[in-house]
Amino acid sequence: RIAMNGTVLEAYNFDAQAIQTPIPLPSDPPGAVAYGKLTWAVAVFGDRLYFSVVGEDSLLQSATQANEIWSIPLNPGNGAFAGAVPTLEVTMPVYEGIYSSPVADIAFDGDCCMYVAERSMNGASSTSAHRSRLVKFCRDAAGGAGWAPSSDVFETGDPYPYCCGGVRNSATGGVGVDLGAG
Repeated sequence: RIAMNGTVLEAYNFDAQAIQTPIPLPSDPPGAVAYGKLTWAVAVFGDRLYFSVVGEDSLLQSATQANEIWSIPLNPGNGAFAGAVPTLEVTMPVYEGIYSSPVADIAFDGDCCMYVAERSMNGASSTSAHRSRLVKFCRDAAGGAGWAPSSDVFETGDPYPYCCGGVRNSATGGVGVDLGAG
């Protein structure tokens, strides 16, 4: 959480499941965060902060650690973290029965739907394309029953002839939702 003057007020550490200041903590290990603990996309919806956790990619496929969307509560009055225990919201469905690409962006619409854009990755520092989707999850207006995958299909980018039956799955990690009148 950052103040208007740029001062970092607090941070949420998914690995430690703790709200922390200063940032980084003196006890934080140096280097990159490991898959299964690495957070990427963030978005606020209602009184919750949603974030993705990278569990696998095309190079580091995992039978036990999927890409996921988690959330933690926010104080509706000031936006401060209101708790440190995260809630698992979505486990990303695998792509072609193999793996899913990391979620790089999250957006919400006015109809209780969440859009997530994947980014094709080959390890933590190499991007690629053609195996990243735009996926929509919805829930009822009362917020019950969790997030269910939508049957909507989004084709992004040009079809890649050597993969995936020519399906356009090249989201490359960005999504925006227009809340204006259609």
